[in-house]
Amino acid sequence: MAQTILITLTTAGDDTGPFDLYSNIDGFLSPFESGVTKIDLEGGYISYLVPDAADTLRVQSTSVLCSNYVDLVINMSTTTTSTSSTTSTSSTTGTTTTFNPAFYDFYLADAYSCVDCSLNITNVTVCFPVGSSIIIGRFYVSPVLTDYKYQVTATTSSSLAPILSTTPYITCLAAACVS
Repeated sequence: MAQTILITLTTAGDDTGPFDLYSNIDGFLSPFESGVTKIDLEGGYISYLVPDAADTLRVQSTSVLCSNYVDLVINMSTTTTSTSSTTSTSSTTGTTTTFNPAFYDFYLADAYSCVDCSLNITNVTVCFPVGSSIIIGRFYVSPVLTDYKYQVTATTSSSLAPILSTTPYITCLAAACVS
């Protein structure tokens, strides 16, 4: 049986991604997941495939322009780790948190960039603490990934999802993002 872990990159360089995920159980030799997108990791990516015996994860960019990685310790609280590389000026930091899907309600949302209020991704699965009063059509924000505002469009079943703040996001640089 595998662990369920929430992995969040708080900073990822411009030239990074997609990413492969490794664990320390084999010395970070074989990825247990491949091709995880930067936007998923920045929003909070839930991996259901982390090997049971793992206590450290490696999130490594597979970009030809930057192959940096960050090692993240798995524990019951949030951990932040920073790394740097002499081969690139990009840096990556991240957090891991254990995750229990029974503690969250899942929704579909559209992800908007409030820099120019453009719709970037439709039907993104997001989650909130179970029992939260969520209003369909309202915008919400991730406490980690602040470049995107998520407009909740419908309920959905459990999935990989960033955890959003339950307070509606009511201002943005562009009028179309105002809820």
